Amino acid sequence: SIIVPVLNEATGLEMFLRQFSRWREEGDEVIVVDGGSDDASFAIAQLYSERVISSVRGRAIQLNAGAQAASGNILWFVHADTKIAPGIRDKLIKACSEEHSWGRFDVAIEDCSTIFRVIEMAMNVRSRITGIATGDQGIFVRRGWFNRAGGFRPIALMEDIELSKGLR
Repeated sequence: SIIVPVLNEATGLEMFLRQFSRWREEGDEVIVVDGGSDDASFAIAQLYSERVISSVRGRAIQLNAGAQAASGNILWFVHADTKIAPGIRDKLIKACSEEHSWGRFDVAIEDCSTIFRVIEMAMNVRSRITGIATGDQGIFVRRGWFNRAGGFRPIALMEDIELSKGLR
């Protein structure tokens, strides 16, 4: 189950959700959780996902609502500004079919300037060393582990880091 929190993402949402067309054909579900957008996000999401849920604004609340509505055994939390690399689905499924209960992907920032190369490198190295992931890294988790960790804590910031701590 691919869970996408949105808030006024209409500009790039169609292109983002189209990345999952083939996955949906293979039985994956896309759940978009709208936190009260005042643009066309909700209507666009209805065209390119199995479910669109209205939620109270707040990323943690939205992500938990999506997880609750999901039917899959693997939950993948993805931000709407993420570009999905080829082959990522197979890597995600393989990781969760082995001994791993959760994981994340390395982040790659599109801006080519040196400062962004340093930022992405630092994020990825930090995650490897500490086992802490951010939402920008596309956290995936088996449902049982997500539930045991207590889901996302309903806090305004760093809900992804708190989830990572609970999963560790």
